[in-house]
Amino acid sequence: MSLFANLPLIIGAVLCFSLIVLAHELGHFWAALWHKIPVEEFAMGMGPLLFSRVRGGIRYSLRLFPVGAFVRLVGDEDSKDEEAKMVYQEIPVGRRMAMTLAGPLFNFVVAVILLTGIGMVSGIASDQPIIGEVRPGSIAEGAGLEDGDKIIAIDGTPLQSWNDAVHHINAAPDREIILEVQRQNEKLEIKATPERSASDGLGRIGISAIIQRFDLFNSVRLGISNTGNAITLFYRSIAGAIRAKQAPDLMGPVGIIQITGEVAKNGVADLLWFMAFISINLGVVNLLPVPPLDGAKLLIMALEKVRGKPLNPEREGMIHTVGFVCLLGLIALVTFGDLWRIFSP
Repeated sequence: MSLFANLPLIIGAVLCFSLIVLAHELGHFWAALWHKIPVEEFAMGMGPLLFSRVRGGIRYSLRLFPVGAFVRLVGDEDSKDEEAKMVYQEIPVGRRMAMTLAGPLFNFVVAVILLTGIGMVSGIASDQPIIGEVRPGSIAEGAGLEDGDKIIAIDGTPLQSWNDAVHHINAAPDREIILEVQRQNEKLEIKATPERSASDGLGRIGISAIIQRFDLFNSVRLGISNTGNAITLFYRSIAGAIRAKQAPDLMGPVGIIQITGEVAKNGVADLLWFMAFISINLGVVNLLPVPPLDGAKLLIMALEKVRGKPLNPEREGMIHTVGFVCLLGLIALVTFGDLWRIFSP
């Protein structure tokens, strides 16, 4: 299919990705206003300025490229005004930390809202370790698993939730596992060898959870639970990659936008699921202690709280500059990989 035929999907995917980034920056922005931290600019998009208006001492601007958003604080680490920097440093550390933490937290809140809506309208995956569907032709079907089977344990470890089952299966690519299954009134032991996913290297056997529709209260409860489970799974994956000394399979904005367009073809529910997934991913990654991400800023402010004084401004600026350059290099590398996957034969 030609680029022009896919143009509506591409535009929609860019807007979806931008909305998730916008939610993150709105978290910083509203928290800054709440904690009376002066804001210089709130911008939608990136690149050259198209339009701006000043209200209440804050410049609201629209940028050329409709991807993402940003908040510029008066006197933050990117500022060149030394007097403004001193004013910013005098703001209590707790208020600055709350403002920084608000961005990732807003991403998690957005995920809960999206998953809550899915739970009420089209249904959400049950937390019970019960198989809702065995994919035809999958490893699970070949092993003898059936719809409605309840997975009691894997390799002797009892399961409490569907997420437990997913974690055990994901952690065993190309390795035989034993699933203890309850099928009506009988208990079975079924052996299966999860295949390694080409996209993320995790084990898969081709099963999915039961999909149920819930009322508002239970949809919110499950939205919070599934968001928490996804956050835990992300950190487990990162920790596993570090222990294995293996670089995770990263995807940049180009790859995310492409997959968002593909997922949108499957319907609104799948698109909202993927948006929730990306929103959680953005929140998790931003909390990593890597400059210039929010996690590194929180760590520096925590050190400032312990020491009773800020770090040397030149040293802090150097940390953020080096981290920013490394991050740009990583983004460029990942974007090249995304484009290679899309356009390579």
